[in-house]
Amino acid sequence: MIAFATLWLGLVTGNVPVELLVGAEVARVEVRLDGEICSTLSEPPWSASCELGEELAPHELVALAFDAEERSVGEARQWLNLPREAAELEVAIARKVGPPPRLVARLAWAGPGGAAPTAVRATLDGEALAISTDSTGFTLPAPAAGAAKLLRVEAAFPGGATAVRELAVGGDVAEQITQELTGVPVEAIGRDAPRALSDGERELPIVAIEQGEADLVAVLDPSALAGLDELARTGGRQRLARGGIGIGVGASPGSRAVSVDERAHVPLPEGARLRLVWPIAASRRQGELRYDLFATSPERTAADGSLLAQLRLAAMLPPSSESPRLADAVALAALTAAQPGRRRAVLLVVGGGTTDASLHDAARVRRFLDRLRVPLVVWSTTAATANAAATWGEVETVTSVPRLEAAASRLDALLGRQRIAWVEGRHLPQRLVPADRRLRMATSEAEAPRDGEPEGRARRGDDRGATTGNANDIATAADVEAVGDNSSRGAGDALADDAAPGDVDVETGVASGGELTDFAGAPGDAPAAPPQLPAGLPLRPLPPFSLATDVRDERLLGIVGAAAAALPVDFEARFGLRVVPQGTLVLFARTADFRSWLAAEGGGDLAVDGFARHGVAALAVEHQKSEEVTALMVHELSHLLVRVATGRQLPAWLEEGLPEELAIGRRDGRGHTVPGSLRIRTSTRGVGGPARVRSAYERTIVGPAAALIALVRGPRPPLSELLAMPWETFTAASGRPDRYAAAAFFVRFLLDGEDRRRREPFRAFLANVAAGGPADAKALEAALGVELPRLQSRFDAWLRRTAQTLR
Repeated sequence: MIAFATLWLGLVTGNVPVELLVGAEVARVEVRLDGEICSTLSEPPWSASCELGEELAPHELVALAFDAEERSVGEARQWLNLPREAAELEVAIARKVGPPPRLVARLAWAGPGGAAPTAVRATLDGEALAISTDSTGFTLPAPAAGAAKLLRVEAAFPGGATAVRELAVGGDVAEQITQELTGVPVEAIGRDAPRALSDGERELPIVAIEQGEADLVAVLDPSALAGLDELARTGGRQRLARGGIGIGVGASPGSRAVSVDERAHVPLPEGARLRLVWPIAASRRQGELRYDLFATSPERTAADGSLLAQLRLAAMLPPSSESPRLADAVALAALTAAQPGRRRAVLLVVGGGTTDASLHDAARVRRFLDRLRVPLVVWSTTAATANAAATWGEVETVTSVPRLEAAASRLDALLGRQRIAWVEGRHLPQRLVPADRRLRMATSEAEAPRDGEPEGRARRGDDRGATTGNANDIATAADVEAVGDNSSRGAGDALADDAAPGDVDVETGVASGGELTDFAGAPGDAPAAPPQLPAGLPLRPLPPFSLATDVRDERLLGIVGAAAAALPVDFEARFGLRVVPQGTLVLFARTADFRSWLAAEGGGDLAVDGFARHGVAALAVEHQKSEEVTALMVHELSHLLVRVATGRQLPAWLEEGLPEELAIGRRDGRGHTVPGSLRIRTSTRGVGGPARVRSAYERTIVGPAAALIALVRGPRPPLSELLAMPWETFTAASGRPDRYAAAAFFVRFLLDGEDRRRREPFRAFLANVAAGGPADAKALEAALGVELPRLQSRFDAWLRRTAQTLR
């Protein structure tokens, strides 16, 4: 009924085209990315586009097919930026009315480096079927009553890669349910057996935990080879001095002859298999895409020699005048290492002075490895520089045999501590986190990501740098508006995907409070002097702001930095107010330190989560997910932008409503706020009935979506009171979340409600306020051309309709 015509192997980011093979019975298709609707299609061409953002991250892409009666008639699924086969094949079968009635099969494939198959063969119960001249389809005889027949389709690709699909055709084939498992590397803490992981919404019992085999994938900087050779040459002399073993043919009785490579005893980690990735790409083009292939060695084991000897084999890989692409090669090495059910690590060996020509910067690649749950170990054959540490984090120098042996011992221990924890179902690895303190995720020796939650994906149409590739390649789009795919078929026209409020398909259940962000005290209560930055917190750039922080999680700081950089553009685009951003963001790692500093600065209500005053915004990140930290930061920095844009204190509903309207939205992969979107998190549990037969379920919603439901279901202040409410009443602790939510959604109503007819009048009102005009309710009524009672009824109706979209 439905299959993907575009198959994305290897690494892919940016705006990806999606083309589908769809049967005649299909009337509507939903394309979902990570559970959220990316596009809805109702007619040919069955093509769309989904925005992954610029961050490298695993994704789940699903196409759901429905017939004219809205019944589900098929599903296709593929996982992006996760280990996959070197070549893949998709088969979609549709009925074709006769006479005679027939079945028509359509094919799509993805081969190494975008290569087309050299041969395609199809059989039905062993009998060959005629393939079309372009190898994209074939016809099957009409299925007869009785037993099903086995359809086998096989495609052969250059280099020996093959892809095979087998399907049952005809007959009464019972639905087959396969229980999938997801395994991620963890490290146990203490002696108590760990019981569960969490996907952020519910606990997932661990069904098994095992040691398994290990994969070590090494990336060799060409400038490191001289250092490895020197270690091999000096290793023998150091061994002689330390162990008294004779070396060379003709030595004294009892001595043994050893090769130079064996002298430095650096074995491969126990139970590990090794592969080498050479960071020099060989490029080739197919249409609008350029495929960059990275040479990769066969698997090797301890029987093939010491670790040092095997690392030096990189000298035998193809020479090239091209600049190394270390970060790109590390990302591809991570895909190779992240095989299900195996312990894993990527080893990067750098030299000195190499210029990295990668398409992806090192910080982004490090975040990708954290999401894949692949630890990264970095060795340097020269004295580690500050630049290397800033690029790759912790770097171990291996300039002598003792240092090399110590580093190898730590690598062995890292892999030795890992165990694979298995949970039921197929899950994105970055969403799995420990459910208790009995274990931690085995990401790296450095501090792991706080929550493992992927950043919001971008929904934009202005990117040109989408990349893709197979397990050992990257394909780069040329400078064209429409990015091609890596199958043998064209992607078709890309469809725009505009985010809308409530575009998440959930069923509303128990609402559990909104997220509270707050301006610390009324602006009128602020002291004359700006707050003092906390002593001892390092200051660093956070363009266009500055940052003072003791937070060590560089992944989180990267997410925060992207949102901070995008905020002024989003603020201007949303509200039509020009700003020159300035100020300092203070991020505390610990909430207690934030509270202490707030008290010292006279911050008013110490129960608030954020502070913004006189060019300084502050908050704590402890116990918060990255999306929560980002939303709170957007709220507080927006206060600084409001003050820059208007130059004065505004009514409470407006001063808080503008920042909160931006904060309740989702962020895309570049940190931009998706206009009109709504962050939502849900969890579901069965209630009533036996443990395995639930008669009902309860779904809990948290975040801004819960605040919306609470506004609709519970009492809320009328607009006449909200717009005239003094600061001390608006910011009072009792009922504060409802007032903040009411202000944010009223601002959103003025921007997006009633077919957006009030957007430009409201922006004109804001522009007049920024120019010094009145900001009271009468001025708003005059700008909108409608009185508050009538506006109230329309706002109430809009709230109800918006909440209904969450069902």
